[in-house]
Amino acid sequence: MRFRLFLAALWFLCIHPDDASSQATDDFHLHTNSLYKELLEKGGPVGDKLSAKLPAPSMADGLDKAGQAKVLKRLAGEDYPLDELLRASVLSPQISKFRDVDAGDADGRGRGIDLWFIAYGNFDRLTAKTLQAHFLGGSTRVTPLKEADLKQRGISARAEANLEETYVHAVGSILDRVQVSSTNHGMISRSKDSIVLATRLDPRFAKDADFPNQWRPITIQEDGKESLGPPQPYQGAGMYLRLTRLHEPAGAIFVEFHQVFVEPKKWFDAPNMLKSKLPIVIQSEVRTFRRELQKLKAKE
Repeated sequence: MRFRLFLAALWFLCIHPDDASSQATDDFHLHTNSLYKELLEKGGPVGDKLSAKLPAPSMADGLDKAGQAKVLKRLAGEDYPLDELLRASVLSPQISKFRDVDAGDADGRGRGIDLWFIAYGNFDRLTAKTLQAHFLGGSTRVTPLKEADLKQRGISARAEANLEETYVHAVGSILDRVQVSSTNHGMISRSKDSIVLATRLDPRFAKDADFPNQWRPITIQEDGKESLGPPQPYQGAGMYLRLTRLHEPAGAIFVEFHQVFVEPKKWFDAPNMLKSKLPIVIQSEVRTFRRELQKLKAKE
């Protein structure tokens, strides 16, 4: 997967903790989106035995213009001029953090990614399909599981006015070194001014014949063609994406992304290869997402 925003990573579609988390108990999404609630309160799996809680959202629902501005100023800090973060440009900066997470796994490293940026577009035109298309790790092949696929496995998906439950199988490469395939259970909830997409690798598909959770090493042959090694089991990934409509500037959308996942030690020769490559990948994919929002708006 070129892994779109990596984010997702690998899988599926401001900072002022005191201000935001103090309102989290009244968060519409906590009451509506059970997967999002679980990722915040219990955590996402990062190994056979451990889970890591995802950070609370930086931007809460219900803030007025002054409250949102306070969150944004806190996020910008001294490192980013606020007017640069808010600039309506594909090239505006984003803030990203890459951290280590205890995975309790001798064969894998726990990783965490946190990302914040501003994009411009028509918030009301954002759909589950739009978000999944851009936050599935840049997967080269994305397959939504059909009702018959789920029924065959004893699974059902909900579809309500403000909540959509999805199951998506994604296949893609990471840094052209590893091919990852995963089936992700997702829940997308929507309020008037915010959208949350929460996804988690579904362990029920660990050895599925059609939609397995696995990774395979990629080898480049002398003729330049890719060769895939034997499949290895993969588990451990959870993330959420939250988009909030800002009061101003007009058309501004605050985007934040938080993810935990396991990086098997066999993926790369150098333990920090992913960390060193991620900033460039994230920058590229943030810009791609901004361009796509512009295209949607241009069609109005």
